[in-house]
Amino acid sequence: ERLKDLVGLESSEAEESQIEAGLLETLIGIWEDTLGCGGLGPSAHFLELGGDSILALSVIEHLQQRLGVQLGLIEFFEHPTLGELARFLQSRPQAPSEAVSAVPPSEPDSLPMTPIQEAYWLGRRSDVVLGGVACQAYWEWQAPRIDPQRLESAWQRLVRRHFMLRARVSAAGRLEILGETGPWSLEVREAPPGSVRDELLKKVHDPEQWPMFTLVLSRQPDGDRLHLLIDAILADAASQRVLWRELRQVYEHPEAELPPLEPVVPTAVQPTVYERDRSYWLERGPTLPAAPSLPVAGSLQQKPTFARYTRRLEASDWARLKASARQLSVTPTALCVAALSWGLSRYTESPDYSLNMTLFGQPRSAASCVG
Repeated sequence: ERLKDLVGLESSEAEESQIEAGLLETLIGIWEDTLGCGGLGPSAHFLELGGDSILALSVIEHLQQRLGVQLGLIEFFEHPTLGELARFLQSRPQAPSEAVSAVPPSEPDSLPMTPIQEAYWLGRRSDVVLGGVACQAYWEWQAPRIDPQRLESAWQRLVRRHFMLRARVSAAGRLEILGETGPWSLEVREAPPGSVRDELLKKVHDPEQWPMFTLVLSRQPDGDRLHLLIDAILADAASQRVLWRELRQVYEHPEAELPPLEPVVPTAVQPTVYERDRSYWLERGPTLPAAPSLPVAGSLQQKPTFARYTRRLEASDWARLKASARQLSVTPTALCVAALSWGLSRYTESPDYSLNMTLFGQPRSAASCVG
């Protein structure tokens, strides 16, 4: 009876009965695990259930691991219901599996940088237009009192655990992983947090020198504050959350054992898929409009400064925005990007321009890794 419900044999829509029961049941299991809901059927709509691009990437990874299916994000959103996705996957010709070499579990001595890491590396050069600044993350952690020695030991433990915290960039543009680092100690200052913050936000780490992070503990009568500046070459947003979580864990419980890290296998990109995508972008690239041409205050040769502007939406307003996104069959992120694009269009010289967005997504095996 469960399988009848899944494939819709008792439904008036005959097309549902054409879906393979095993495939649909697998998809339902993946969606229910990812979205945290139950009782799904062929008509379940991913976006209407609260799905977004990050959760979609998780579903895609599950599909690759459990079914050997390589599915693009656009293809996924073009088939937003369980039934549509099942029929799409069922109709696709099965590509022959191609062997993928796993990364040895031993720690590497060096690694090639990803394209975005190379961009972070080159963009800080002073001879690059709008350069002279680094892409980095800045965090603060406040507590009534922080034990400097205990904190220093906790961070050193993370440096030993995550090899990317021991990385530097060679002159040739490769990541070098240091087996042993030079001495490092936590800097402690009797200084207002604001002055430490202002100093660190202007700092640019030399990527050829270790470390590419800075930790400062500022102490005041009303409490202590940890300041952390870490280069984006070392850690993306997910990795930064891993660091904060583990730092707090080993600081509060120095004797606690952290779970062992799993060897990370790189995402398998089949040569046929690579060639297809490469051909598409070689043809599509020349037709894309340029970056938005925006008015500039001052000279482009000056070192730029950045200011972050934040506005919080009321929960009710955000709920209405998400509801509007679902009606348009887009994610809330896509709706926000569209709003940004509309805002920029008020200042651009040409109505046509391209916005380049980074894609965020980690394999589950790398959920506790830093990189």
